Amino acid sequence: MIRGTIAIRCFDLVKKTRILKYYKLFRSTLKWSSGQVRQYQEERLKDIVKYAYENSTFYRQRFEENNITPDHIRKSEDLCRIPPLTRLDLQEYCEKIKTSGGIKIHLKSS
Repeated sequence: MIRGTIAIRCFDLVKKTRILKYYKLFRSTLKWSSGQVRQYQEERLKDIVKYAYENSTFYRQRFEENNITPDHIRKSEDLCRIPPLTRLDLQEYCEKIKTSGGIKIHLKSS
């Protein structure tokens, strides 16, 4: 394990990646209960929805047109409140769909 960790750490430094963090998160999730997994997924879903709302003009408009705020989306079952993204949406609103900033992934363990 230590040899592999050192190799991953070196790769991260050279390629400026975060593989070791993801690997450690993955290893810790193997011990989580189904409730902990569900809680983690719901927290990340809320983060993603909030990020899209704050950084994509397309999603902000889509939410406002449907009287939705990020606070309305708390569980995966709530995603049905957001109209699905269609092929036509992608073709027509590609630039508005893009977010204004880089995606930041926060690794949190429960």
